[in-house]
Amino acid sequence: LAGTATNGYLTTTVHRTVHVVDSVKPEITGFTLTPDQLGLPNHNLIEADQVSATV
Repeated sequence: LAGTATNGYLTTTVHRTVHVVDSVKPEITGFTLTPDQLGLPNHNLIEADQVSATV
């Protein structure tokens, strides 16, 4: 962020850093999984056929 001020004789410019803090936690809704239960852990990954998300 930069701001400039002048009074007709002198001009000065000030630079400032602005930090934006997001205080709203993300919310995940409408998530479905088929089958809707997990089996026993076997430490193997599988490839997903289709993944979609809306932000």
